[in-house]
Amino acid sequence: MNGLMRSLIACAIALIFPGAARAQESPTPQAASEPLAILSVPTIEDFTSEPATVDVAIAPDGRHVATVRLMEGATYLTVIDLTDETAKPIATKLGDVRVYGLKWVNDDRLIYSAGSNDIGLDYKRGRLILTGVPRLFAINRDLKGNMPFFQGDKKIVNNIISMSEVSMIPGDGQHFLVPVRIGGDLDLIKVDIGSGIWTTVAQGEDYTMAWFVDRTGQPAIRFDTNRRGTELRVMTPEARNGGSVRWKQAAKLRISQETAKAEEFTPVAPGPTPNLYYVLGRPPGADRIGVHLYDVNTQQYTQEVFTHPTVDVDGAMIEPTTGAYVGASYWGDTLGMTFTDKKMQSHFDGLNVFFGRERNIAFIDRSDDQQVWVLATTGPRDPGSFHIYDMKAANSRMIGVVNPKVWPEQLSATRAVSWKARDGLAIHGYLTLPPNLKSGEKPPMIVYPHGGPEARDTEGYDLIVQFLATRGYAVFQPNFRGSSGFGKAFAEAGRRQFGKSMQTDIVDGVNYLVGEGLVDPARMCIMGASYGGYAAMMGLVQFPDLYRCGVSSSGPSDLYRQVRWERAEEGSDSEAYKYWVAQIGDPWRDEAEMKAISPINNIAAIKAPVMLMHGTKDDVVPFEQSNLMHAALKKAGKTSTLIQFDGAGHGFGGAYMESYLAQLEKFFGQYLAAPAAPPN
Repeated sequence: MNGLMRSLIACAIALIFPGAARAQESPTPQAASEPLAILSVPTIEDFTSEPATVDVAIAPDGRHVATVRLMEGATYLTVIDLTDETAKPIATKLGDVRVYGLKWVNDDRLIYSAGSNDIGLDYKRGRLILTGVPRLFAINRDLKGNMPFFQGDKKIVNNIISMSEVSMIPGDGQHFLVPVRIGGDLDLIKVDIGSGIWTTVAQGEDYTMAWFVDRTGQPAIRFDTNRRGTELRVMTPEARNGGSVRWKQAAKLRISQETAKAEEFTPVAPGPTPNLYYVLGRPPGADRIGVHLYDVNTQQYTQEVFTHPTVDVDGAMIEPTTGAYVGASYWGDTLGMTFTDKKMQSHFDGLNVFFGRERNIAFIDRSDDQQVWVLATTGPRDPGSFHIYDMKAANSRMIGVVNPKVWPEQLSATRAVSWKARDGLAIHGYLTLPPNLKSGEKPPMIVYPHGGPEARDTEGYDLIVQFLATRGYAVFQPNFRGSSGFGKAFAEAGRRQFGKSMQTDIVDGVNYLVGEGLVDPARMCIMGASYGGYAAMMGLVQFPDLYRCGVSSSGPSDLYRQVRWERAEEGSDSEAYKYWVAQIGDPWRDEAEMKAISPINNIAAIKAPVMLMHGTKDDVVPFEQSNLMHAALKKAGKTSTLIQFDGAGHGFGGAYMESYLAQLEKFFGQYLAAPAAPPN
């Protein structure tokens, strides 16, 4: 960053909060290591490389920051003194392990979760034993005194423990809370940071999946699931007798396949009184998810704290000691935040100016006095980075990047687009054009509807989108009716619209982009995963002359068979099955309609080549859905390729991603006639 740019940034910050000392950062690590003139197209391995910075945490007094970094195949834990610019960071090598996160318990000691890079199974004395699973450790600020918790404890030996499950107790710097499985049940225990001695706080059941506590560390809400983890049961205390609690079911909700949580009810933090809890929820009759106070004793919403006028709220910030509400986050096109404190709002607005309004800023940790924050940023051209922000000095300092192998200059900006559906409904989406596109050039386009269908896309970093853009393709992500995030009415507008308005919303967006002269109408393909895979196949059925090819990943091809399978797996009275009946139809009443909107029953209409990719262990959309579709396509003389990912579930993350991207690159290169990409 040159001197002029630093001056402009400082001026922008000063305009938003006068009196700020400075707001600047050192250049990113990659900018110092390779001249911009020789930047090349990132390889598949560049995109899928292990994170260089895994996590960052700030000590309660704000003086020290700890980071987890991956360097030359080894994991390092580092501590930086923020008060002494001349002090060198101290580091310790943890070795060939994967660290899943860290937190400070007090100013002198922190805990972290670590396990083997290769989690596996082993048989010992006739028992199935998990090996290499994440375990908890504590270490001093000087990175000495490393101590594993539960060493040799037969009750806890097989537990997979991640930092996301660890809770702190306000005002107690000696203990933390963590759920562990003891005898099959998920119990909540309290652990001494120094000795590792633990005591049971509350006992759960076989299908307990999460605990939420009040400010004293006592359980306030418990989450249980059904056998398949598709239904959430919200449990609240019915009666307390000393240390024991009798629980009752307050609600039963469907768990989203895309987000792995019940969107309608998410506990956030204890409220201002013992019986109140802040939740992200949608009370009866409400359209959008907002921040509410929920009475755990009466199981009632008692107060609306914050609701956004157009979109669902995504998160809330609560002062842990007093239970005071601080602010809320939500996704418009980008991540926005509204604070109760005007000064804090000014700092957030100033940071958006500082980052050029192209990064999404999340507050992930803070000092006890709220003056020093850890920020995590992402954006279309930012795979992820961490920053330390000092509110007193209005100074931002980059502390680490997630993927230093991919530069912002190699990636593409994403623009928000809006259009009117043929029935007049306003629809939004996103277009990412290839980097370094020449003026007036119309690139080939890949239409990429999201899964769910109750999910949504944003102006964030999407590895697959950016990968395709670097290969010369425009990528279009429509948030068709039925998408989540825009309120209940918009989501429910997609009910019984599989193969109908949800499909035409996508095509209306395609026609809008073509009309604006942004893409080549003669070079388009469609792809998607899960529901997006279904939408891709139906796009080939309903608009056979629009697309040159299509890709379905883990997509249902036979809706009648899929919903019957859901009933067999879940039972007719489950929330999951009821949801799919409402979305698609009842197999006993609506068989003809469901078959009519199933790609497998419309093979004759398909003209374009199809590639189907599916994991053999998919327990959301069975592998047979793609296997049967492939057989039907081949029988009809159509061009079809089936890529089978042995052992993969519903999605191709982790070790499967490289192969997934390679298959996309080869397929689109063959049928979409994009510019050739450099060899990997």
